[in-house]
Amino acid sequence: SFLGKYIVKELSKQPDTMIYAIIRPTSRHIEIFRTNPSVTVVVTNMDDVATWSDQIGSADAFIHLGWDGVGAEGRGNMQIQEKNVADAVQCMKGAATLGCKTFLFAGSQAEYGPQTQKITEETPCNPVINYGKAKWMVCQQLMEMAEQLNITYYHTRIFSVYGTGDHFWTLVNSCIRTLCAGEPMKLSSCMQKWNFLHAEDAARYICALLKSNAATGIYNIASRDTRILRSFVEQIQQACGDTGMCLYGSYDPAEKPVNLIPD
Repeated sequence: SFLGKYIVKELSKQPDTMIYAIIRPTSRHIEIFRTNPSVTVVVTNMDDVATWSDQIGSADAFIHLGWDGVGAEGRGNMQIQEKNVADAVQCMKGAATLGCKTFLFAGSQAEYGPQTQKITEETPCNPVINYGKAKWMVCQQLMEMAEQLNITYYHTRIFSVYGTGDHFWTLVNSCIRTLCAGEPMKLSSCMQKWNFLHAEDAARYICALLKSNAATGIYNIASRDTRILRSFVEQIQQACGDTGMCLYGSYDPAEKPVNLIPD
């Protein structure tokens, strides 16, 4: 995955660390991982958990980053999201067969639902979209499973991450592509609070948590830089040489704009 590549790069910095990258046969990233001498690529579907122990043997920790339907259309598709929940449960079972003592899952700020105040790990979850509901379901089910299996479980809730290799349709990539071409960029009012974290920093935080011996629990992954979204867009436009034009209010998003205010 996008974030997975950064996490593998970060883990590769640590000596004597063997990394097994479990990748779907349809992934376009297989050859990228194969060029890393620290990585053993295991090409398999999410449904083939039973074969993992034959290919891997044993492991200390499991990081689950696999998730379908992250785009606008898939996020609302409950059938896709329910399959994601079932896959996460299978991954926990697979981690147990490998002897993993730690399991880290990439959850989302979408689990909290719309918020107007600072978001902490104690903020009650009230997800609205099916994507957020499914991630919240994983949190509840894997917390219970981890206790039964004696596995330390880290449920990370990742806020807005950006970086090279991200989806082309993200706000950051869309702004860079459009503004650098000198074209007008249609935007909402962009007056909601937002928070961006570079993927390198997200990977560093996740790997630090994995090595921390911290207790099972929920951990938000975000930066300290929260401000009005328009401020970030203006910063991108400046970095693009002040080309193009930002048309605020010309785009009406399908979903109601939310605030991202992580503590």
